[in-house]
Amino acid sequence: MIFGVEHDLLELARRIRDARRLTVMTGAGVSAASGVPTFRGPGGLWRTYRPEDLATREAFERDPILVWEWYAWRREKVAACEPNAAHAALARWSGRDGVSVITQNVDDLHILAGTRNLIRLHGSLWELKCFNGCAAGAAPWRDERVPTPHAVPRCPHCGVWKRRTGAGLSRDCRSRRHRRAPGSR
Repeated sequence: MIFGVEHDLLELARRIRDARRLTVMTGAGVSAASGVPTFRGPGGLWRTYRPEDLATREAFERDPILVWEWYAWRREKVAACEPNAAHAALARWSGRDGVSVITQNVDDLHILAGTRNLIRLHGSLWELKCFNGCAAGAAPWRDERVPTPHAVPRCPHCGVWKRRTGAGLSRDCRSRRHRRAPGSR
């Protein structure tokens, strides 16, 4: 049995090595080994919290302090994490022509590992934008301060609350264009 699994892994490695195009999609599992809390597994965040109470625009409108407390907790957890061997391997692969890496993760560990042309489906914990969409604050900016200086950070341009970017707080993920992550080469 072990020989069969080993043979399959060698065959998979050969196919990846020889592929002219390769798309890799990652989720919580790749960052779990770095210590990033997951959402659906044992002890996952959605076993304790309901997504609609914390990760939607409506939740932010209803209780921005609660939502930012949750994001502040997540930012603190992620700030203590480092990319792991899987992030490093994918970063190396991303340097090949024809390789795309797509992630659902918001932790930016792929970027820290050096992944090129990363496509983030759900934004970043570290990119913020004006909740009101003022002209100057409509474009996301990075804020890696942990903790943030205020319970609910404010847009530096108009003073309205700021929020993290991404599908969790966008009106309709399906209609958004998924952009390459700034900082991914």
